[in-house]
Amino acid sequence: MKKQKLKYELLAPAGDFSMLSAAVKAGADAVYFGVQEFNMRSGAKNFKISDLGKMREICNSSSKKVKMYLTLNTIIYSDESKSAESLIKRIKRKVDAVICWDLSVIELCKKYKIPFHISTQASVANVEAAKFYKKLGAERIVLAREL
Repeated sequence: MKKQKLKYELLAPAGDFSMLSAAVKAGADAVYFGVQEFNMRSGAKNFKISDLGKMREICNSSSKKVKMYLTLNTIIYSDESKSAESLIKRIKRKVDAVICWDLSVIELCKKYKIPFHISTQASVANVEAAKFYKKLGAERIVLAREL
């Protein structure tokens, strides 16, 4: 059996610009954050889509390019699907991946060719579920918190 080289990434939350700058300066490989819609931290300040350019400048200011992952990890109801699609279109080429679990968001990411990671909200706790999301095209799966 071939040994695989272990890959790791130091991922830090960024709830505002000071947290983003601190994560970049501290050596994070990537940051995750929400915008005003469709994320589990709706009570937090969150960023605006118009902030993504400035965020990218900060993430590119270190000696390494820090990746930006947008969390879209809530349930998307039918009456929200057009807003979700509009949001996905607006963030294309502005983030490195979307962290999600709702199948409608996964389909939108695939439609607009945006890489996606499966959120812990999906509660992936077994290999069958992980294989399912891998078949859908997930680049990464964040396992259930219970694990």
